[in-house]
Amino acid sequence: MKGIKGVDWPELTITEALDIVRTIRSKNIKTFQALATELGYSPSTHGGSLFYKWSAISRLYGLVESSRKNIALSTLGQRIVDSLNEADKASAIRESVLRVELLKRLYENLGPDYHQDDFRPKLSELTGASPSEISEVAKRMESVYKDAASYLRLEGKKAPIAGGTERDAESLPPVALDRTVSGRVEVTSGAFPKFDKPVRNLHSEDGYFIRVVLDASVIDEAIAVLQALKSRVQPPA
Repeated sequence: MKGIKGVDWPELTITEALDIVRTIRSKNIKTFQALATELGYSPSTHGGSLFYKWSAISRLYGLVESSRKNIALSTLGQRIVDSLNEADKASAIRESVLRVELLKRLYENLGPDYHQDDFRPKLSELTGASPSEISEVAKRMESVYKDAASYLRLEGKKAPIAGGTERDAESLPPVALDRTVSGRVEVTSGAFPKFDKPVRNLHSEDGYFIRVVLDASVIDEAIAVLQALKSRVQPPA
């Protein structure tokens, strides 16, 4: 989608973008031409709606990246399709949505449960577009926003953990994958039963760690997480 008043807007909903990303992974698509064919375009097509779809999944949502003629899933895309756990997957989807500045600003102003009469005035306010410009694109834009808001509203409370400080086990998932960012770790907390057992952090060299409660059933879950990590770093043949 061209957007309005110079404000970029994705041609695809995040759900539609995720479907394409999963297709890229499942069919091992590695070139732009192969992706164009999969999406129903001629391999020689580069402009028009294909361009806007590509822009949505790559530049705006940040799920795919390219190098010359080759394409590959970005780190965000990999975190979604080769998810280590549901919390990390949901976090990656939210990060993808919030890369789109207008979606982020709309959510900050409207939230997920807005009145439908408020959408167009707020869109006009944030973009500076005229009523006639808004009327041309508002219906599609609102569908993209509603879809994005459905993912953002699932966001749980996050608590920073600095310098390796640990929290009580009852406030954290028994197995959690986290990423160090700018010297701190963002942890999504949830409603989990209290474990009266020690908690350990298993670190990797690239900034990830797995927090594991020393309990047999939880260790089994940790093994499943590590198997998912292995599939991420070992692409299909």
